[in-house]
Amino acid sequence: IEAKAEDDFRQCFDRLAAIAPEVRRNDVKRLPDRLMILNLSILSPRERVPEIGDVLAGFLAEGVDVRFTGPWPPYSFVGAAGAKS
Repeated sequence: IEAKAEDDFRQCFDRLAAIAPEVRRNDVKRLPDRLMILNLSILSPRERVPEIGDVLAGFLAEGVDVRFTGPWPPYSFVGAAGAKS
């Protein structure tokens, strides 16, 4: 299970990073009945959203549970006041 989770994580992250200008990993959340392997914030132009959805749909078709939400304000990509990024 760990090997499959690591493989899915790497493939998903790499495919999304190839589409979006910026992808950030967020902390995974504890779920009572599932193993969350990836929690991302993706900064992307709106016209690339269908491509992101296609990547995620591929994982969904393989039986991986996917939750795709947004668009959200880009607060995940803004540094603290005065901080250099």
